[in-house]
Amino acid sequence: MSKTSLFSTIAEREAKNLSPVTLAFLGDAVYSLFIREKYVLEADYPSGTLQKLTAGEVSAHGQNIALERIKNLFTEEEEAIFKRGRNAKKPTHSKHATISEYNNSTGFEAVLGYLYLTGQYKRIEELLGRGIMKTEGRNPVFELLKTDKTIDKILLEKNPQGSLLKIFAEARRLGVRVQVVDRRVLDKESTEGRHQGVIAFTTDFRYASIDDILGAKSENGSLVILCDGIEDVHNLGSIIRVAECAGADGVIIPSNNSASVTEAVIRISAGAAEHMKVAKVNSINRAVDVLKKAGYWLYALEADGKSIYETDLSGNVALVIGGEDSGVKRLTREKCDFTVSLPLKGKVNSLNASVALGIAAYEVLRRKQ
Repeated sequence: MSKTSLFSTIAEREAKNLSPVTLAFLGDAVYSLFIREKYVLEADYPSGTLQKLTAGEVSAHGQNIALERIKNLFTEEEEAIFKRGRNAKKPTHSKHATISEYNNSTGFEAVLGYLYLTGQYKRIEELLGRGIMKTEGRNPVFELLKTDKTIDKILLEKNPQGSLLKIFAEARRLGVRVQVVDRRVLDKESTEGRHQGVIAFTTDFRYASIDDILGAKSENGSLVILCDGIEDVHNLGSIIRVAECAGADGVIIPSNNSASVTEAVIRISAGAAEHMKVAKVNSINRAVDVLKKAGYWLYALEADGKSIYETDLSGNVALVIGGEDSGVKRLTREKCDFTVSLPLKGKVNSLNASVALGIAAYEVLRRKQ
């Protein structure tokens, strides 16, 4: 066997004849490079931070977490290679992982090494770029079925009744694989124990770009929501639900100091996250600049602003809502065109972020009617 170039390939038969431990040796490097590249492209982190971020993910424990997300996506061939790697005799054993974790990570690496040697680079990106997200609950799953997202499978409780039967029928009509299981299987798979008899498995939530949101701009004036430091998943889920119901074109969240769109957020949004364009950006301030150039007026929601009921809300509107404790950050607020508030007549001096956003969003919608 000869391999003279980093990007040259060998025949699948030749790759399969290699020791699974040899494949894993190469696969370990492939996975390490993938993780390092991910963080390098995400932000300009100091070298020390990069080391800390990557160390956990490339460890045997970290690889097992990644494996859990993708193992049901393996082809029969990949599954066979994984088992060979998992069951192979290893020359050493990590002191920082259980024997089971170490064996599984070797199988995981063997698959990546095989795919690399045979030139299946797109397949590597597909596996490592995809994770499995669970959508739990009847309404969220039913809303998911209305979208064009790829659903890997649905677990449904035995003897379904009521809305579960509707979900079953719709999934069968769409050709989605449905597994009818005991409730204990759903209890084990459930992230928060609120599955209501159904869990759908999809690829990780796919974020939109700001350009995607701008491309959906309405003719009679658009509405975009920017979240500046919303760290609570309940708030983010509720904000996305409000945004979708109020007809917003999109929600923009920062990549740091913010909740992300998780299974919990999708459930809390009652499935609205499946229909709403959500963009994750490195800088909210840069997003503000982009929206301004695109013709949007930026409104920061703060307690000391001018009453929203006395403010012109015509044209393209972008509402900026801050975190519960910190509010809209100073620089972001300075970049906004207006600071608006909601009148408070009671003894409590603040509203929940998602409630405040809901009132403001519907006031914008009312003006556009």
